Amino acid sequence: MSMTLVEIDGVLKQLRLGGMRATLETRLLESQASNLSVLETVSALLQDELDQRQSHLLQRRYQISGLDERLTLTDFDWSYNPEIPKRPCFELHTLKFITEGDSAIFCGQAGTGKSHIAKAIAYAAIRAGLRVHYAEADELLGQLQTAAKSSLARHRLLKPVLDADLLVLDDLFLQRKTAGETADDLQLILHKRYKRRASVLITTNRIIEDWHLCLGEPKAAENLQTGTGDDSRHGDGAHSSAIWKSPNANVRAMWAWEGVHRCCFAGWPQASRTAIRYRSGLP
Repeated sequence: MSMTLVEIDGVLKQLRLGGMRATLETRLLESQASNLSVLETVSALLQDELDQRQSHLLQRRYQISGLDERLTLTDFDWSYNPEIPKRPCFELHTLKFITEGDSAIFCGQAGTGKSHIAKAIAYAAIRAGLRVHYAEADELLGQLQTAAKSSLARHRLLKPVLDADLLVLDDLFLQRKTAGETADDLQLILHKRYKRRASVLITTNRIIEDWHLCLGEPKAAENLQTGTGDDSRHGDGAHSSAIWKSPNANVRAMWAWEGVHRCCFAGWPQASRTAIRYRSGLP
């Protein structure tokens, strides 16, 4: 038994096929005007449904990611400094470092484009179907401290941070000094993600050798840099392992560490030098 157009529309609504429902009349008119086959018309309707679902899924991933803007490398003003090496940025933008379980640190002064590039990489990951969580680092760590007395609240904050395929911590150590408990939370996040080989992208205006000045407690800084911290108090049986390592050297010499892909924006002015580093898989 054939159905009227109104009845077909009702069935599509009942089946929640919103993409097909939205273009049904247009596709029928197209079929009549272009003398399309039934197979061609149905194929077009199915593609409309698929396109709408993918669009809605992308929008949902973006909304839950925490990103506040959809940036791309195309939007970046590369003319800001002609000496900016584009290749490392586009290499990270391919997202291979996420597949390989690598991580990245962007070091540089304020206004050098660290956040823009990080957000562009994060948005590319969302478009690729990956789970992304973006947070301004100091704000996230502050929220964890506020929720310190509520295990449920901490769980809700930590779950997307730990579960994401890519975690972006923007402007880490924007505040000059971090409380000891906050340093413990930072170490916990990095350590748990390292065990999963889950990628972290950090932007900061402080080179790693200065992190101890922000952490306040030399031991905590040492733990973050060498991965020797003990998180057994969290009850998950975790073993200590290397997270970040750094030779006692300046920005230009950071790349001597074996296992680190080396790429430095050394051509930038001294006052606004930015370095990009990302870690190969460690043993």
